[in-house]
Amino acid sequence: MFTNTSVIQAPALYGNATYDPFRDLTPITQLGTVAIAFAIRTESPIRDIGDYLRTVKAEPGKHAYSSYGVGSSAHLLMEGLKDRYGLDLTHVAYKGEVPAMQDVLANQIEGGFFSERLAAAQQKAGSVRALAVTGALRSTILPETPTFAEAGIAGMETVGWYGVLASGRTSPVIAKRLSRDINQAMQRPEIQARMQELVIRPTGTTPEEFGRLMKAEDKIWKGLITKFGIKAE
Repeated sequence: MFTNTSVIQAPALYGNATYDPFRDLTPITQLGTVAIAFAIRTESPIRDIGDYLRTVKAEPGKHAYSSYGVGSSAHLLMEGLKDRYGLDLTHVAYKGEVPAMQDVLANQIEGGFFSERLAAAQQKAGSVRALAVTGALRSTILPETPTFAEAGIAGMETVGWYGVLASGRTSPVIAKRLSRDINQAMQRPEIQARMQELVIRPTGTTPEEFGRLMKAEDKIWKGLITKFGIKAE
């Protein structure tokens, strides 16, 4: 199964999921990671992410941000940020990032989280200003945009990922063989080029490494979902 971060978020979000990702699935390999960027309209007087947080703090209830869905990584990370900084900031969920961006461009909402690719395209067009990106590394296509951590804002280091999992009954021998073969295929120039185009940072892990990462992130996402009582709609 080719999947993403949502496979470990869904059980907590839905409450009645029919699977346990750690009992019913076997990690094969994490293929790559993806960060997201927080961007606002170019016309906004806000110049950086610190300025944005100070403005929101000074004007409670007057600001809103968009995400690409209830329970999405963007929603969960921002709720954690709101909690840490005591922000009164309204969440507006969209069914995907494209309609969210359309409303930003139409001046219906101030800003929100978008893929690096979309944020970079609209910034190049002069429509939005990317203020910060999640994760530990700067974006290759938004090189002037700092990470949240570089801007002095902790708790936004987690990024999304794509990965391959198999049935929970898969033997360790087969899991290792699949991981090896997939990671070798990932080195093909055409696949590397396509991932670069999609702004996916290639990783490639062993089943054991992927399993440890999934368990660590399960604690993060489940903690946020439980703390703020977020349920998928």
